[in-house]
Amino acid sequence: FEAYFNQMRGGNGGQRRQQRPQHLESELDITLEEAVRGSTRQINLQDHSGTRQIDVKIPKGVTSGAKIRLKGEAGGGADVLLKIRILPHARFEVDGKDLIATLAVSPWEAALGAKVPLHTLDGEITLTIPAGAQTGSKLRIKGKGVPGRKGEEPGHLYAKLKIVVPKQLSDKERELFEQLHREGQTIIMVT
Repeated sequence: FEAYFNQMRGGNGGQRRQQRPQHLESELDITLEEAVRGSTRQINLQDHSGTRQIDVKIPKGVTSGAKIRLKGEAGGGADVLLKIRILPHARFEVDGKDLIATLAVSPWEAALGAKVPLHTLDGEITLTIPAGAQTGSKLRIKGKGVPGRKGEEPGHLYAKLKIVVPKQLSDKERELFEQLHREGQTIIMVT
């Protein structure tokens, strides 16, 4: 009787509970440009019926670690979850939604201030270097990082300054640097 009532109530011998479908997880490597502008990528998906191609829409402003869900694409009602990984970029370091670019400036541009070109993902802009700038200083270009999604603020672009001394100096440049050196020693001695 106990076995009979267990079957009637859905116990051990009764009907099996439906198991939830197992979702398929994988990584999807994308370029920084794809993350910033959005794109459509075609991927191969293998299941019991063979290999098939599906289009994946990469939303504008996606960041590393975000997941794209493809509903029901794994078969049997299961989803495919694609974890985004932004590949390293030649010019920009990615920090969440912020981008960091190293900007080489000459000693005189750093000392006197200057207007220098900076390449962004949207093209070239002119950046004003303040007088007395130091290596490692960061200048912020607001809103020029990874775009925001669904009402989020966009990231920023930071130009990280690196003062670079020319490898070879002309006679005139050497003379000027020597003069600066003498002037600097005089100031130290006076103070």
